[in-house]
Amino acid sequence: MPKKDFYETPAGNVPVLDFIEKECPFEVQAKITSGIDDIEKYGTQLLYIRPGVIKALGNKLFELKVFGEDKCYRVIHAYVSGNIVVFLHGFVKKRQKTDPEDIAESLSRLKKYLKNR
Repeated sequence: MPKKDFYETPAGNVPVLDFIEKECPFEVQAKITSGIDDIEKYGTQLLYIRPGVIKALGNKLFELKVFGEDKCYRVIHAYVSGNIVVFLHGFVKKRQKTDPEDIAESLSRLKKYLKNR
């Protein structure tokens, strides 16, 4: 079971938690929180336990998929050494494929997270 952590900006903001609180309806907040708890409990096994909820994006990145009434919400996370899963970026999905800018932002945050560990 990996231990969860959240990327934090130098100013002390936590983008994923801000996304959940400010951009997600209450029912989606509950689904994302449940998904994060499942990731912490099962790790990468969740790919097989609940296929379609977690997607491997490559470059150590994974995507938690949550469906709201009319939008698709995503939280990108990565597994890092020491059995830690770090949640990097949350967004509302607007296209069929994950936007390259969202992947780039997640990779940038992962690099900063690893540098500051």
